[in-house]
Amino acid sequence: ESRDAFWSQTNDYTDVPADAWYNNAVSTLSNAGILDGYEDGTFKPDGNITRAEFATIAVRFFEATYDGGDLFSDIAGHWAQDYINEAANAGIVDGYPDGTFRPQQYITRAEAMTILGRTQAKGYAEPELTFSDAGQVPDWAAGYLRSLVGQGVITGNDNRIRPNDLLTRGEVAKLLYAML
Repeated sequence: ESRDAFWSQTNDYTDVPADAWYNNAVSTLSNAGILDGYEDGTFKPDGNITRAEFATIAVRFFEATYDGGDLFSDIAGHWAQDYINEAANAGIVDGYPDGTFRPQQYITRAEAMTILGRTQAKGYAEPELTFSDAGQVPDWAAGYLRSLVGQGVITGNDNRIRPNDLLTRGEVAKLLYAML
């Protein structure tokens, strides 16, 4: 679906002001049913996002499906169990060598960008990463980050991409909005 079909500058969240840098992204993606806030009426744009939350958002954004048993040993009964299985079945998320997914662990920027990169068609330009912290990008994430930079999804901030930092909910909204 296109950005235009769901475009919005307004939302009902008490902590997403109209002049915030992430407002259009949060408003549009919430209107599209991809992002949710919390029961208390907040979105928590500066809050970190868990691997489970990101898998859920990725499945809503890219419409993955799965019907089968759990693909990780630590997700039974978790609220995002179905979303995690759907994302794994689609090949957009991985677990850890011990067979776990660690759904409550916060996701790093490199992990999130890898997941987003896996959803993209192949063949995009993969320019060299020239950010001042490009040397911190894990090898397993480098190709995906280069592809997202080539598409203009990732532009960095102050010549940095902070690949090992945790990702915030507001940043997730901006990344997905750039992909619409």
